[in-house]
Amino acid sequence: MTFVEQARAPDPLAGVLDRPAPPVSPAAAEAIALRCFGVRGRARALAGERDRNFHLDGAAGEGSWMLKVIHPDEGPGVTSLQTAALRELARVDPGVPVPRVVEPLPGARERVEVSPSVSCAVRLTTWIEGVPLSESASVGAELGGQLGTVLGRIDRALEGLRHPAEDHFLVWDTARVLTDDARYAVLVGPHADLAEALDPVRERLLTGLADLPRQLIHNDLNPHNIIVREGLIAGVIDVGDLVRGPRVQDPAIAAAYLIDPAQPLDGPAALLAAYREVVALSVAEVEAFLDLVLARLGLAMAISRRRAERHPGNAAYILRNHERARAGLEALTRRGLHESGWRP
Repeated sequence: MTFVEQARAPDPLAGVLDRPAPPVSPAAAEAIALRCFGVRGRARALAGERDRNFHLDGAAGEGSWMLKVIHPDEGPGVTSLQTAALRELARVDPGVPVPRVVEPLPGARERVEVSPSVSCAVRLTTWIEGVPLSESASVGAELGGQLGTVLGRIDRALEGLRHPAEDHFLVWDTARVLTDDARYAVLVGPHADLAEALDPVRERLLTGLADLPRQLIHNDLNPHNIIVREGLIAGVIDVGDLVRGPRVQDPAIAAAYLIDPAQPLDGPAALLAAYREVVALSVAEVEAFLDLVLARLGLAMAISRRRAERHPGNAAYILRNHERARAGLEALTRRGLHESGWRP
């Protein structure tokens, strides 16, 4: 791709990822929760990539919730898709540990004004007690089996859900970016280290991705979205990156964050084995798994680098997984796994 062609290529980060989150204070969040959902609690701001998120802690015995004030530029169809997925999970598999949607009060507006010129959709869900896996010492193969089982249940519960917004473009959709020449070039082209690692992966995947079974998938099972309690998986949160994509992309994304550079295959292998106990994968899906792990790692690095440059004030949050992804990509690439004939 020439310089002129690259300049004219679609910007993969255009839209909500490249615009500031809506201005909402904890006091405003408390007022929104009470007015729209009848929930009273003390709000604490949480980190987020594009929305404003708050933990609402009610009085003793009244419960806790998560209030999401959704980016004003996110399309209503995408918001509806995410809510529909949470409702589907509760309907099909009530025991799967994901947040539950709290229905708004009768007559409550779907959007609230957060400033004189900005209105946002809001969603309230139940709170899952515990700590993110990113803050736990138990990261690696020891939790891979648990993660594979939980993710398999999530994907099995979502496999029948269809929605008008399911094919929306998201830069975090690995398969979508890999098969889009222009967007791939814009993201990966400026980084020689990533192009060297990802170009062969992309070449192997291009011929087979379109034929892999597709469905709605969580698409973002990273350690910040996995809640643990007493060494066990307590819940999976954040359906903000939900897309319709290759089914095996979901366990590949989760596996990308379980890599111990000293034993890089242990975590992914444990996760995939447990996932396959719940979801029967085809031979083609299993063969694509490792390449999708590598692709997620490289694309995550490319996306986070570019976003951190654009939003230096939020760089610490944006780059929170970069070092883990770099170490994982280097470990898998160094092992030359495809040349060795390794298969999960």
